[in-house]
Amino acid sequence: EGTLLHRVPENEHDALALLWKLEGAGAIPVEKFESLEHTAQEGIDIISNFRLGEDSDLQQLIPVEVEDTFEEYFDHGHNPNHTSVIICWEMDNPDALNLEGTETPWLMYYNAANRKIPILIMSKFDSIEVKTRTD
Repeated sequence: EGTLLHRVPENEHDALALLWKLEGAGAIPVEKFESLEHTAQEGIDIISNFRLGEDSDLQQLIPVEVEDTFEEYFDHGHNPNHTSVIICWEMDNPDALNLEGTETPWLMYYNAANRKIPILIMSKFDSIEVKTRTD
């Protein structure tokens, strides 16, 4: 009953494309996600306005890093001090150190640099349903 948005991401560019399609469809399950710029600054993919929930503060012009898998954040050597939000397609090892789960399946926190960085896991969004070609 849904709409085909994109194939399952295989790299960061696919994850970005899917994220922007979800943003355009209003299907990112946060109070506000507004990408303002795709940037080539080191360790940052998007500058955005972001509000996690209605009781959260509105963060404006924040750096967002997008990855295919959360683990690529470390493989690419990103500095947590340069990131306010991490968005990934999936997470290979949700039991890793410095990660904090929540009651919401698509939201975790990375504890780093004396702060908690929200991680949004797109494959767990309620608006996402993964199907094979034969489905």
